[in-house]
Amino acid sequence: MPHTSGPIDAPDDGRASRWGARLPTAVVWSATIGCALAIGVAAGRNATTLVLPGLVAALVCLIAVVAPHACLHLLAVGLPFSFRFLLPNRSEVQVPSEPLIAALVAALVLDALAARARHNRSDPFPLRAPVTAFVVAVLLSMIPAAFSMGAVKGGARSVAYTLVPFVVWSLLRDRAAFLRVVRLSYAAGVIAAIAMIALLSGRLGDLAHTTAYVGSLFTNYAVYGGYLTVFLLPLLSRTLYDSSARLAVPHHALLAVFGMAMLLCLSRGAWVSLLGGMGYLLAQRSRAVRTRKWAIIAVGVAGLVLLLAVPGVYSSIMSRASTVLDMDYASNRTRLLRWGHALMMFAQNPILGGGFGAFAQQYENESFLGENARFQLGAHSEHLQVLAEMGAVGFLSWIWLLTAFFVYGHRLQKRLTDTFWRSAVLGILAYEAAFVVHFVVGNFLAGDRLSVPFWFGIGALPVIERIARQESASEPGS
Repeated sequence: MPHTSGPIDAPDDGRASRWGARLPTAVVWSATIGCALAIGVAAGRNATTLVLPGLVAALVCLIAVVAPHACLHLLAVGLPFSFRFLLPNRSEVQVPSEPLIAALVAALVLDALAARARHNRSDPFPLRAPVTAFVVAVLLSMIPAAFSMGAVKGGARSVAYTLVPFVVWSLLRDRAAFLRVVRLSYAAGVIAAIAMIALLSGRLGDLAHTTAYVGSLFTNYAVYGGYLTVFLLPLLSRTLYDSSARLAVPHHALLAVFGMAMLLCLSRGAWVSLLGGMGYLLAQRSRAVRTRKWAIIAVGVAGLVLLLAVPGVYSSIMSRASTVLDMDYASNRTRLLRWGHALMMFAQNPILGGGFGAFAQQYENESFLGENARFQLGAHSEHLQVLAEMGAVGFLSWIWLLTAFFVYGHRLQKRLTDTFWRSAVLGILAYEAAFVVHFVVGNFLAGDRLSVPFWFGIGALPVIERIARQESASEPGS
């Protein structure tokens, strides 16, 4: 496990990466616009070939090298508005998130190689061992997949997502940089939540079905609920545990917006995971916030009662609740069938698994689900999918990663004295815990809207510790 027993006010003696240094904003955007115009002219003449995406990828990589913070900001803003883009060769890419992630990871690797050549040493990422082990496990899982093109592409995408914590660690080196990304993420999240509230308010009778999400920012209610959880739980954590400043009206307005958006989500897994995250927050001992805890519980109950009073909503919620243990319900049947197939795949290849991406190739979709079955290619459980496709090697590295992260976070939040940073750590731990619960009944790491927050959280806790140490060391008399 990472070492976290030292004093929190110990100065950070690592050297900042030159890759993270900021160029003047005017220079960055002037160069970007100029390159974009040049690429636009060239790409316009080759719009039906791979030249167009190739030129765009080159521009993104250039921005990642000279202005990585701009790439990270674009990733934060564009995440809820991303969409699947078909390349001329029929390959799919999630735009703009996946090109930005790939460019940031590539620029990070180039910077690390340059730093090694210059013999520059920087402070190492505290959770590098478990994250690296999981990357290695993903690469090893391509071996039993016979290196098919699908496995290589899927594995490369997974590795890029998994390396996001290193990008976060390299770029977010002070409070301003960290909070800028968080604020941009919340701004985009608010816009997405308001848009979904407006859309779903006119489809109250269909909230329990995927038809309610046709033409929306989210493909289904499970991803929608998981995405909202990322914002709700840190807000609740700050409400409970941040006593460094008086919480302003905008903070409570954010809670109201995300809370209302969550009330319109009828995903059973999302609600159970949200309750698990809230339970983690409420279980933290602190006499000073006892009144706040009861206030949050009262507001939540009142909001649920008001929602149940809306015509059509009560029947939808009750019908969803009644299907939890109904084995004749199609969703429950397919979940059990896929779980069984995942365990069978593991039994057949217990060391390296069936191969990355092999589940979708081997499992025959259920006929009773109709046309929708072709969109449900996962094992309906992230944990079991890792076990089936990556075997014992991948599953053990997955468990090591989760255990190391939560142990690190638990020790960190006990040592922090700044209530703002402690509330931030607890909020991240809470939504990551909610993800772990949600991963029992769904597989989401193949999609960007939940995968990016998940891996961002892995990198965020060490960043918070480093910033807290810097701020503590810079205080007078320290």
